This record gives sequence, structure tokens and C-alpha cells, in this order.
Amino acid sequence: MGAFEHLLRSAKNGERADMERLLSAYAPLISRKSMVNGQSDPDLKQYLTMEFVIALMKFENFEK
Repeated sequence: MGAFEHLLRSAKNGERADMERLLSAYAPLISRKSMVNGQSDPDLKQYLTMEFVIALMKFENFEK
């Protein structure tokens, strides 16, 4: 199992530190995608962050 897969599994299983590591890794992307008319939209950033966590929790089977 690779390091990233291990990190995903651990975060999905509730390991807070690993969830924070993933959120930190994807924070620049989330920030870029939360820009509206050249300005950061904090509500959109929060929404995208929540969707990231929800998608992670729904992520299934690594073996496929």
C-alpha cells in the first residue's frame, strides 16, 4: 500500500491528523476554486471544504 493510499484510508477511518494533512494538501486548490470575480468567497471555500470531506467519507473500495 502506498503512502497516499494509507493516508486516505486513515483519514476515512477517522484519524483527525490525517484528515487535516489531506485538507492542508488540497487547501491551495480549494482556495483557487473559491474565487469569484477575482475575490475569495469564504462561503464557497467552506462549501468546497465540506464537499471534499464528504467525498472522502464516501470513497469506497481501494482494491478495484
